[in-house]
Amino acid sequence: MENRNERLTCKEVREFDLVDFLAGLGHLPVKVRGYDYWYLSPLREEKTASFKVNRKINRWFDFQLWQGGDLIAFATRYHNCTVGDFLRILSVGGARSAPLRTFPPPPPKADDTPAIKITYTSFISDPDLLHYLYQRRIPTQIADTHCVQATFVIGEKTYNAIAFKNDLGGYELRNSWFKGSTAPKAVTTIRCGAGISAAVFEGFFDMLSYLALIPHPDPDQDLVVLNGLGMIPTLRHRTLYLFLDRDEPGRIATLKLCGSSAAVKDCSDLYRNHKDLNDFLCHFGKSPDFPKTTTSQD
Repeated sequence: MENRNERLTCKEVREFDLVDFLAGLGHLPVKVRGYDYWYLSPLREEKTASFKVNRKINRWFDFQLWQGGDLIAFATRYHNCTVGDFLRILSVGGARSAPLRTFPPPPPKADDTPAIKITYTSFISDPDLLHYLYQRRIPTQIADTHCVQATFVIGEKTYNAIAFKNDLGGYELRNSWFKGSTAPKAVTTIRCGAGISAAVFEGFFDMLSYLALIPHPDPDQDLVVLNGLGMIPTLRHRTLYLFLDRDEPGRIATLKLCGSSAAVKDCSDLYRNHKDLNDFLCHFGKSPDFPKTTTSQD
């Protein structure tokens, strides 16, 4: 019988980022204007983007259907399932063995093309990107080891961004004003050990911050970047050391994962007065006393 205490609630699921969730389903924005992300509607056929997600309030609206709502309202319509079925798939108890896309999505449209197209990658050399790394206190040698500079196109305009590759070949893209990704959406695994334990980060800047704080991490632990909380169901390591954000979605995910197994450890108390690990680094810089990931919560 399923343990209901391990099932995610509607309130918890509504906190998951809609943009990351849509990316996990293969839907990327056609354009981004501030907090507004515009898509070709995942709910129907169209050639002009009229499906909007406001990332600040985490809500969607389809201007042709004249309907909208939160993540649950979208997911139950997209997958044609009940709220209970959707929550059961996302609950942590079954998430370690069941992928997020258990419900099959609609067949892909023949004329679909990626909204973001990477045209070129190289070493990081753009002065604006180097300044962006400086602002976030990331040493360039660490960034060069794990990231590249990507030239990408949205519509007819070309931009540069720090690009971080995931396990399936997609990229997370960041610069001082843009946060996006290319399909397919997946975690990034940096193999260091035997694949048994891993330090887990929500975003790649947190992992880069970790390496800036601990130049020589435990050689037996892998590093895993979720690239969004929607990727939690794909975690496969037996022992997890969590360095997730200390905002509400991050805390909810941390509590759920820690409640699912004694082998999951919350390490976020190390930066308890900060939003995330990069925020800690930006305020205090390199700390020689930063504990190892083997430190557990009291």
